[in-house]
Amino acid sequence: MNPMRKLLKIQFAGISYGLWADEITSIRDDLIIHCIPYRNGNPCFAGLVWLHDRFLAIADLSICLGYSPFKKEKGRILMLPWQGEVIGLVTSSKIEEVEISSESVLSLPRYIRSKVFKSCIEHNSELIPLIDVSALHLLVQDADFEPIGHDLKIDAPDPKIAS
Repeated sequence: MNPMRKLLKIQFAGISYGLWADEITSIRDDLIIHCIPYRNGNPCFAGLVWLHDRFLAIADLSICLGYSPFKKEKGRILMLPWQGEVIGLVTSSKIEEVEISSESVLSLPRYIRSKVFKSCIEHNSELIPLIDVSALHLLVQDADFEPIGHDLKIDAPDPKIAS
């Protein structure tokens, strides 16, 4: 029997992306995002939220994935634990929870992998890129970031083009 795992499925511009539910501590809809002009050169920084007597940094998941920025004071915030700290990813997208078997997890070919996308999920005849939450957090934290869509590169020759 294959173990099942919960996947959070999020859509941007008609494309589904996945995050493992067990990598998210909670999903909050009730927090106000405080925008401040200081971004420290990080285009993904969306603002701060006040939670448990302290401010937490919030990254804009849409910018991280190469889409237009989230432009609201409130949204769905995916809270992530990280080395004793918590950060959040804000999205306006609907979040769907689905059960996935380990057989549905597929490695991406080496030449299309990126820092954040190394595998995908096959679910109901759809391939869903799986977001590596740890890798995404490191990119956001380091502020050395280009949108993920620009991170894909082909480093192997296409056999159809060979002369």
